[in-house]
Amino acid sequence: MSDYKEIIRQPETMNWFKAAMGIKITRDCLLEFVKEINQACYDDIRKEIKHQHGVPESIVCNQCVTPNVLPCDPANICCRRKRGKCAFHEIHMPRNCPNKLCNEICKQIVIQHRFRWKQNSLSFQGPTWINTDASKWCSEPWHIFKCFVSKDGYKDANQAECTDFNGIMNIIYNCEYFKTYLQDDLTKQENVCTKARDVGREVRHAPAMSMNSQDTDKAIDTLEALLQSLTHVNHQVTAKTAVDKLKQKSKRG
Repeated sequence: MSDYKEIIRQPETMNWFKAAMGIKITRDCLLEFVKEINQACYDDIRKEIKHQHGVPESIVCNQCVTPNVLPCDPANICCRRKRGKCAFHEIHMPRNCPNKLCNEICKQIVIQHRFRWKQNSLSFQGPTWINTDASKWCSEPWHIFKCFVSKDGYKDANQAECTDFNGIMNIIYNCEYFKTYLQDDLTKQENVCTKARDVGREVRHAPAMSMNSQDTDKAIDTLEALLQSLTHVNHQVTAKTAVDKLKQKSKRG
């Protein structure tokens, strides 16, 4: 036990802890912002579907599960075939939504995904369909945002509060709906989101839970830049408070 106490007292361990706390502060700040944008994104998707297809926003559907709204296509990562059969569509086959709604929500998710291959095409590895439950798109719109996180570790993260920093960053970066809420240009290969996501990975995968002071300072600076890039007026005060907390975590603050 004495060895562990010595490790905790080491400056490199404290540096790692500062960066880890910085990630927590940033994630907590982004949580309410992302939840609000989730609802706004869903509302705009419904408005677009009403505009294009005349489906009233009051109409909801809970009858379609995800396999119903996706074509059975080997290009879909869900459709892994075993002995010539698709396990994903073994029980529920593709069909048209009885309310003429869920197939259109599915297409809108594709349109919003930064890494779609073809607009309005479902046969590609963009949205993470394996994470989501289409029967809950209307009642729990977070299932829409689950299409923008990675396939590993998020299948049961059915609320924003259950989603970690990396998942939140993937949603903000992969969903193009967020591009109007950040000052930085997210089409650049390096931007505030990709840099912050890299910080999360570096801290999470630090083998000895240690960092040198330069890497910690760089991590805190990156998280500050992300929060300072937010343009949503409802969250600017919260973001400023979080930035002040990050500065306190930095040895220079």
